[in-house]
Amino acid sequence: MQSVAADLASPITLRLISANSGSQFESNLRNIALQMNGVSLNKIRFEEVNDFRDSFLPFLSLVENGAERIRYFAAPEGAELEPFLQAIKLIGGGERPSNGSPRSPSETDSEACNVFVFIAPSCPHCPGVVRKCITLGMEMDSIRLSVIDALHFGEWAERYKVQATPTIVIDDGLTVVGNVSLDELRSYVAKRNKPEFMTFVLESMINTGRAEDAAALLCERNSPAALLPLYESPVFAQRMGALVVMEEALSRNPRILDPIVDHLISLTSHEDAGLRGDTAELLGNIGDPRAIPALERLQNDPDGDVREAAAEALEKLHEL
Repeated sequence: MQSVAADLASPITLRLISANSGSQFESNLRNIALQMNGVSLNKIRFEEVNDFRDSFLPFLSLVENGAERIRYFAAPEGAELEPFLQAIKLIGGGERPSNGSPRSPSETDSEACNVFVFIAPSCPHCPGVVRKCITLGMEMDSIRLSVIDALHFGEWAERYKVQATPTIVIDDGLTVVGNVSLDELRSYVAKRNKPEFMTFVLESMINTGRAEDAAALLCERNSPAALLPLYESPVFAQRMGALVVMEEALSRNPRILDPIVDHLISLTSHEDAGLRGDTAELLGNIGDPRAIPALERLQNDPDGDVREAAAEALEKLHEL
């Protein structure tokens, strides 16, 4: 710590946002920050703020010139101390890492990007992933990085269906589990709002059990076509996940799938009987009369389950 502090070009602040709960976790964060302040000859300053507007407390905030750089909802000790010191060194060292290639004005630095990294104190892979996320945050001023102890903040981890660490969640959508390279992280952030990347984002959410969140994002972005590659996937679990997302999206916005009805109708001729039957049921739930001729043809389908699904879908459509 003394070595890191000696190399700082400008002081930084460790701000403890506390709830005055008296919890052991809060006391630990306070003690860590005070110890760093004590050995740094005040190059690492300490301040404590009570702010109950935050949903999850307490946490440490690394502040540079009044601007919050990184939030730590975790104790920077043990294996997590080294990445925390790296963050202090990068923030106060006067230099920023570069990925070696200039970024165009159209890239994502102009838009805030929230990156959550869920970790566990005993996870051997977490410190490395945290280091990469810190480097990314220093390269791109748009990054709002939070490092979160998934065990201590279990409710937060449950919100994002975190089952393993490290788990990275970017802008509440893209969910990456396990080790990941820095170049991959750069690519994810750069592409996160591009329409052609939406399929990958939805796939990551489905694979991590976040179907409801995927449906909400689908409605927010109005991008139902991004689900089609997943819905037509030969991987059964992926197809079922996409179907669940479509059904949930319909419950939120009954017209959200209208732009892909013609494509869904074409799938009633697919060689896979399971896909034909699922599509028939889905078309009945959408309620678009354009599907009636295709559903009527499915009443002569060689598969009994498909015929039943088509009949039920037609019944729904004729009741409209």
